[in-house]
Amino acid sequence: KLSPSGRDRSRMDRPVTWMQLDTTLQVGVVIAALCSALSLLLSIVTFCLAGLRVEREYSSRAAAVDAARQIRGMDYAPDAAVALHGKYLDGRAYSGDDFAERVEGRHDLEAMKNTAVKHAKQAAPPPPDRRTEFVILMMGGSVGSSWLTELLNSHPNMIARGEIFQNYSVQAMSAWFDARRNQRKILAASGFKIKQEVLRGMHLDALAFQGKDRWPAFRSMLRARQAKLICLFRRNFVKHAISEVRHSQQYEVCHGWEDHTGKCSSKVSAQLPLKRVVARIWHSRLQRSWIERECSVEQLHLDAMGRLRVMQLAYEDLAYAKPEERRERLNSLQRWLGVAPTKLWSTLVKLTPPRLADVISNLDNLTALVATRYGRGSIEWELLQSTAD
Repeated sequence: KLSPSGRDRSRMDRPVTWMQLDTTLQVGVVIAALCSALSLLLSIVTFCLAGLRVEREYSSRAAAVDAARQIRGMDYAPDAAVALHGKYLDGRAYSGDDFAERVEGRHDLEAMKNTAVKHAKQAAPPPPDRRTEFVILMMGGSVGSSWLTELLNSHPNMIARGEIFQNYSVQAMSAWFDARRNQRKILAASGFKIKQEVLRGMHLDALAFQGKDRWPAFRSMLRARQAKLICLFRRNFVKHAISEVRHSQQYEVCHGWEDHTGKCSSKVSAQLPLKRVVARIWHSRLQRSWIERECSVEQLHLDAMGRLRVMQLAYEDLAYAKPEERRERLNSLQRWLGVAPTKLWSTLVKLTPPRLADVISNLDNLTALVATRYGRGSIEWELLQSTAD
């Protein structure tokens, strides 16, 4: 049978074999098969890469979380401005949810640490040589400042001067720090001591600055230089008042404030001028209140690396501590000042022992007068009672 075109229909119904195709069709079939195989292979590769990408992204996020967890608590922060928004925690580093964004997508720990340090240094660069400058701010006299200064001076890599700036300007203090940096012998830490009332123009030792409050300028100088401040005070302001009066008696007898042999202390009268002591108690309480308030405010201002610049040091924590406790506290102080801890020593002899009854013969009369002036059961009376036994 023939089709309308004249071809044999029986031959058209038979399947076409590969050999019956001409060469052009064979090449076309091969190319189509290769394209299909290649497309399938690309799909498989794309699927595998997508899976690896998801896994890598998950690992990167996990690494960012782990890095932030490790950085949290270190001694620096990504931006000094963070401190102004309350995100410094005890002078430690901040690594909140947006911390990863600060390192431009790099989530590894070293990149985050390096960027954090870079931001902190750019915000407020520390002194080039990183030597420590410090000032011992005294609540008043008789707070153990001479003893502490002698202890610090016994360190081979530190210098602590006395009250050398009572009648000098704040600019002179800053110039003194600059001179220490230019000396031939380089020390790791240098400082001096000064009374808070001298800075406020309320002490007779500062005749050139009577009525002139240098504290604001002094505070600004410390912040600008990132100098450290040791606030030295006594918790028991009643005992402080008694010690100040006895030191005045010692000066009248021996013409000196310090005693390295104990001979001068033995000459001080056991009879206290009672009215003078009672009046001094009120003044000592004001001194302690001022230094605690101002040092607490200054403690909020950290250095460029987010570290504390202020240490409040109570005389009782050193003078009345056990030897091992005193040694550890002095070691902590040395580390805070940036020097290697070593054994410190002093030859000064303590004038007034913890138990007042051992050196004061009219203590009962003083107790009765304090009870009359301030009231039995007052804080003044209780502090005096705590030193009697």
